Amino acid sequence: MSDAAATSSDLTPPGPAQMLQSVAGCLYLSPVRPAAVQRRAKFESGTGWPSFTTERIFSMTAKILCTGKTHTTNGKNGTARSGDGFLDIALPQPHPEAEDLFGAAWSACYMGAVELAASRRKIELPAGLAVDAEIDLNLDGDSFFLAARLNVSIPGIDRAVAEELIHAAHGICPYSKAVHGNISVQTKLA
Repeated sequence: MSDAAATSSDLTPPGPAQMLQSVAGCLYLSPVRPAAVQRRAKFESGTGWPSFTTERIFSMTAKILCTGKTHTTNGKNGTARSGDGFLDIALPQPHPEAEDLFGAAWSACYMGAVELAASRRKIELPAGLAVDAEIDLNLDGDSFFLAARLNVSIPGIDRAVAEELIHAAHGICPYSKAVHGNISVQTKLA
Protein backbone atom coordinates (compact mmCIF):
# COMPACT_ATOMS: atom_id res chain seq x y z
CA MET A 1 0.00 0.00 0.00
CA SER A 2 1.34 3.45 -0.80
CA ASP A 3 1.77 6.09 1.91
CA ALA A 4 -0.95 8.18 0.27
CA ALA A 5 -3.48 5.33 0.35
CA ALA A 6 -4.01 4.96 4.09
CA THR A 7 -7.24 3.30 5.11
CA SER A 8 -9.11 3.49 8.39
CA SER A 9 -7.80 0.02 9.33
CA ASP A 10 -4.24 1.47 9.12
CA LEU A 11 -5.09 3.98 11.83
CA THR A 12 -5.89 1.49 14.58
CA PRO A 13 -3.45 1.37 17.50
CA PRO A 14 -0.99 -1.52 17.37
CA GLY A 15 -1.65 -4.61 19.47
CA PRO A 16 0.92 -6.17 21.82
CA ALA A 17 2.38 -8.33 19.05
CA GLN A 18 2.90 -5.27 16.85
CA MET A 19 4.56 -3.26 19.63
CA LEU A 20 7.70 -5.42 19.64
CA GLN A 21 9.40 -4.89 16.32
CA SER A 22 12.69 -5.88 14.78
CA VAL A 23 14.50 -3.29 12.71
CA ALA A 24 17.93 -3.99 11.23
CA GLY A 25 18.41 -6.88 13.68
CA CYS A 26 17.67 -4.77 16.79
CA LEU A 27 14.55 -5.32 18.86
CA TYR A 28 12.83 -2.29 20.29
CA LEU A 29 9.55 -1.53 21.97
CA SER A 30 7.38 0.71 19.85
CA PRO A 31 5.20 3.09 21.85
CA VAL A 32 1.47 2.89 21.37
CA ARG A 33 0.42 5.90 19.36
CA PRO A 34 -2.99 7.55 19.22
CA ALA A 35 -5.34 6.28 16.56
CA ALA A 36 -4.87 9.51 14.61
CA VAL A 37 -1.14 8.85 14.21
CA GLN A 38 0.21 6.22 11.89
CA ARG A 39 3.79 4.97 11.74
CA ARG A 40 4.90 2.40 9.23
CA ALA A 41 8.36 1.06 8.49
CA LYS A 42 9.29 0.26 4.92
CA PHE A 43 12.59 -1.32 4.07
CA GLU A 44 14.46 0.54 1.37
CA SER A 45 15.16 -1.71 -1.59
CA GLY A 46 18.63 -3.22 -1.32
CA THR A 47 19.73 -1.22 1.76
CA GLY A 48 18.25 -3.21 4.61
CA TRP A 49 17.54 0.11 6.38
CA PRO A 50 13.99 1.08 7.27
CA SER A 51 12.48 4.40 6.39
CA PHE A 52 9.72 5.50 8.71
CA THR A 53 6.63 7.35 7.66
CA THR A 54 4.62 9.06 10.35
CA GLU A 55 1.35 10.61 9.34
CA ARG A 56 -0.89 12.66 11.56
CA ILE A 57 -4.45 13.02 10.43
CA PHE A 58 -5.52 16.54 11.37
CA SER A 59 -9.07 17.51 12.07
CA MET A 60 -10.74 20.10 9.89
CA THR A 61 -10.27 22.66 12.69
CA ALA A 62 -6.49 22.18 13.06
CA LYS A 63 -4.47 25.13 11.85
CA ILE A 64 -0.78 25.78 11.45
CA LEU A 65 0.33 28.34 14.04
CA CYS A 66 3.81 28.87 12.65
CA THR A 67 6.38 27.19 10.44
CA GLY A 68 10.10 27.37 11.13
CA LYS A 69 12.20 27.26 7.98
CA THR A 70 15.92 26.64 7.98
CA HIS A 71 18.65 25.92 5.46
CA THR A 72 21.61 23.92 6.74
CA THR A 73 24.87 23.07 4.98
CA ASN A 74 27.65 20.76 6.13
CA GLY A 75 31.44 20.77 5.99
CA LYS A 76 34.04 23.04 7.57
CA ASN A 77 32.03 26.08 6.41
CA GLY A 78 28.68 24.57 7.40
CA THR A 79 25.93 26.90 8.56
CA ALA A 80 22.32 26.91 9.68
CA ARG A 81 20.16 29.88 8.74
CA SER A 82 16.50 30.50 9.37
CA GLY A 83 14.25 31.91 6.68
CA ASP A 84 13.53 34.98 8.81
CA GLY A 85 17.24 35.66 9.38
CA PHE A 86 16.92 35.38 13.17
CA LEU A 87 19.13 32.28 13.28
CA ASP A 88 22.49 32.38 11.50
CA ILE A 89 25.16 30.19 13.03
CA ALA A 90 28.29 28.36 11.95
CA LEU A 91 28.13 24.56 12.10
CA PRO A 92 31.64 23.35 11.29
CA GLN A 93 30.80 20.05 12.99
CA PRO A 94 27.29 18.66 13.36
CA HIS A 95 27.75 17.68 17.01
CA PRO A 96 27.39 19.04 19.70
CA GLU A 97 25.74 21.94 17.87
CA ALA A 98 22.72 19.84 16.84
CA GLU A 99 22.12 18.75 20.42
CA ASP A 100 22.55 22.34 21.67
CA LEU A 101 20.04 23.65 19.12
CA PHE A 102 17.55 20.90 19.95
CA GLY A 103 17.93 21.61 23.67
CA ALA A 104 17.39 25.35 23.14
CA ALA A 105 14.33 24.86 20.92
CA TRP A 106 12.77 22.25 23.21
CA SER A 107 13.43 24.38 26.33
CA ALA A 108 11.82 27.45 24.78
CA CYS A 109 8.72 25.50 23.79
CA TYR A 110 8.60 23.65 27.12
CA MET A 111 8.69 26.92 29.09
CA GLY A 112 5.70 28.12 27.08
CA ALA A 113 3.95 24.87 27.98
CA VAL A 114 4.70 25.39 31.70
CA GLU A 115 3.23 28.89 31.42
CA LEU A 116 0.12 27.54 29.67
CA ALA A 117 -0.29 24.79 32.28
CA ALA A 118 -0.08 27.44 35.01
CA SER A 119 -2.59 29.74 33.31
CA ARG A 120 -5.06 26.86 32.87
CA ARG A 121 -4.83 26.33 36.63
CA LYS A 122 -5.18 30.06 37.35
CA ILE A 123 -1.63 30.16 38.77
CA GLU A 124 0.41 33.30 38.23
CA LEU A 125 4.05 32.43 37.63
CA PRO A 126 6.65 34.81 39.04
CA ALA A 127 9.61 35.85 36.88
CA GLY A 128 12.52 33.48 36.75
CA LEU A 129 11.18 30.36 35.01
CA ALA A 130 14.23 28.63 33.47
CA VAL A 131 15.15 25.31 31.91
CA ASP A 132 18.65 23.86 31.68
CA ALA A 133 18.51 21.18 29.00
CA GLU A 134 21.13 18.49 28.56
CA ILE A 135 20.85 16.47 25.36
CA ASP A 136 23.13 13.43 25.07
CA LEU A 137 24.11 11.84 21.78
CA ASN A 138 24.79 8.19 22.61
CA LEU A 139 26.30 5.31 20.69
CA ASP A 140 25.51 1.66 21.41
CA GLY A 141 27.34 -0.58 18.95
CA ASP A 142 26.56 1.11 15.65
CA SER A 143 23.26 2.66 16.80
CA PHE A 144 23.00 6.35 17.69
CA PHE A 145 20.29 7.63 20.03
CA LEU A 146 19.46 10.63 22.20
CA ALA A 147 18.73 11.01 25.90
CA ALA A 148 17.65 14.20 27.67
CA ARG A 149 17.54 15.83 31.05
CA LEU A 150 15.44 18.93 31.68
CA ASN A 151 16.30 20.73 34.91
CA VAL A 152 13.49 23.20 35.57
CA SER A 153 13.55 26.15 37.93
CA ILE A 154 10.26 27.79 38.97
CA PRO A 155 11.15 30.06 41.89
CA GLY A 156 8.42 31.37 44.17
CA ILE A 157 5.98 28.48 43.59
CA ASP A 158 5.13 25.73 46.09
CA ARG A 159 7.22 22.66 45.21
CA ALA A 160 4.21 20.33 44.83
CA VAL A 161 2.49 22.80 42.49
CA ALA A 162 5.71 23.28 40.51
CA GLU A 163 6.09 19.49 40.15
CA GLU A 164 2.52 19.29 38.83
CA LEU A 165 3.23 22.05 36.31
CA ILE A 166 6.45 20.55 34.95
CA HIS A 167 4.77 17.20 34.39
CA ALA A 168 1.63 18.74 32.86
CA ALA A 169 3.85 20.72 30.47
CA HIS A 170 5.04 17.50 28.82
CA GLY A 171 1.45 16.82 27.76
CA ILE A 172 1.26 20.27 26.15
CA CYS A 173 4.71 20.81 24.60
CA PRO A 174 4.93 19.53 20.98
CA TYR A 175 8.63 18.70 21.42
CA SER A 176 7.87 16.61 24.51
CA LYS A 177 5.11 14.85 22.61
CA ALA A 178 7.44 14.20 19.68
CA VAL A 179 10.08 12.47 21.81
CA HIS A 180 7.67 10.69 24.19
CA GLY A 181 8.46 7.00 24.14
CA ASN A 182 11.34 7.54 21.71
CA ILE A 183 14.11 8.79 24.01
CA SER A 184 14.85 8.70 27.72
CA VAL A 185 13.77 12.01 29.31
CA GLN A 186 14.38 12.95 32.95
CA THR A 187 12.67 16.09 34.21
CA LYS A 188 13.77 17.47 37.56
CA LEU A 189 12.65 20.47 39.52
CA ALA A 190 15.67 22.50 40.66
